[in-house]
Amino acid sequence: MAPEILLRNPYTSAVDMWALGVITYILLSGMLPFEDENQSRLYRKILKGKYSYTGDMNGREDPWPNVSNLAKDFIDQLLNVDSTFRMSAGQALNHPWWPPRIYGLSQISYFLL
Repeated sequence: MAPEILLRNPYTSAVDMWALGVITYILLSGMLPFEDENQSRLYRKILKGKYSYTGDMNGREDPWPNVSNLAKDFIDQLLNVDSTFRMSAGQALNHPWWPPRIYGLSQISYFLL
């Protein structure tokens, strides 16, 4: 849940970009960026943008040493608690880590069905 939703601010496309950051984090690590059994503490972590690229992996190998700095930058720019500084969809598509750019593809039409 994006910080602005917790603060009961209007829903904008920035909320979707936050969600993209959360999903990317999960896909690259298999873990949630923000976790706590206590809902109040969880919400505080989200509001502070408190996540890391290290930590307890529940007995699994830590994936972050194998994740590029560009991928982490992509996540960092999406999980910015200030939605005015969060990447837009257009900026995300132009980020150097975005997979189609990595593979030299100029269009993303292959994602469409």
